[in-house]
Amino acid sequence: MSSIRSAWRGLTKPVFVPAAVIIVAMILFSVVFASTAEGAFEELNAAITDGVGWWYILVATLFVAFAIYCGASRIGNIKLGRDDESPEFGVLSWFAMLFSAGMGIGLVFYGVAEPLSHYIDPPEAGGVAGATDAAANQAMQLTLYHWGLHAWAIYVVVGLGLAYMTYRKGRPLSVRWLLEPLLGRQRIEGPIGHAIDVVAIVGTLFGVATSLGFGVQQISAGLDFLGWIETTNWLVVALIVFVTGLATFSVVSGVSKGLKWLSNINMGLAAMLALFVLIAGPTLFLMQTWVQNLGGYIQAFPGLMLRTSPFADDGWAGAWTIFYWGWWMSWAPFVGMFIARISRGRT
Repeated sequence: MSSIRSAWRGLTKPVFVPAAVIIVAMILFSVVFASTAEGAFEELNAAITDGVGWWYILVATLFVAFAIYCGASRIGNIKLGRDDESPEFGVLSWFAMLFSAGMGIGLVFYGVAEPLSHYIDPPEAGGVAGATDAAANQAMQLTLYHWGLHAWAIYVVVGLGLAYMTYRKGRPLSVRWLLEPLLGRQRIEGPIGHAIDVVAIVGTLFGVATSLGFGVQQISAGLDFLGWIETTNWLVVALIVFVTGLATFSVVSGVSKGLKWLSNINMGLAAMLALFVLIAGPTLFLMQTWVQNLGGYIQAFPGLMLRTSPFADDGWAGAWTIFYWGWWMSWAPFVGMFIARISRGRT
């Protein structure tokens, strides 16, 4: 009991209590009024997509420009820590943790499912017929667009800001301090700062829930397809508990142990899978298409980065690009904070 009381005293109650109330209320609403909640969420998603979807696309592209500027200008030489401080993690471990936190299980599924979907059912705004060579090239351009510079720029803006404010300015590792230069320290330490952290916590939770939901669906569908087990609600619950347990163990064991080991294992398995596909598959074709797809992405990038598809009626932009940018933004407080944590001592 004493440990619980001390933990309660250590909480920032103006942040924890409102965030907990909002999260519990949303969960209860989703469970008790499932059909109503589904309809309400669909209407809310449509309203956001149709009303401010263009803003999502514009802001994400501005993030890319800002991230490139920070990296290419003299700002890129600023040490995230003391001037004489060395990086806490080696390049390989740092990259493994970075990639595992930023992409994770979503890329395992969508890396295959997304280009196939765009190939069969290309966006109306693209002006190409499905199941053609042009559709195949466009499908890879769109997939690289959704999982390329824009996703990482959204994470990097938050991660750089948090790392700079924490390791150069001595502020706590909290999302609110990103806005101190705009709002001032007095406002950040008050109700406005608490509200910023509440929004970050709630957004992060639903972003994590989205990824966890996709991941569990992928695992259960794969097991069912192989004929190993039939997909049931109990299986889904068991998978959620298992994945959550692994994540909790890695967090409790610390960044330098559990998260580092788990990330290295993930990247090792991913590298082995990629090598197996390269060797066992059509090796020459894969190498040719890899080079061509990279060139196609670079060529298509200027046209894609501001495409809002105002003359198309298929809803593709909302279902894909705007959905992705919203997903990455909901992940940004979590991934950005993690990037800041593992990047101390880097520039």
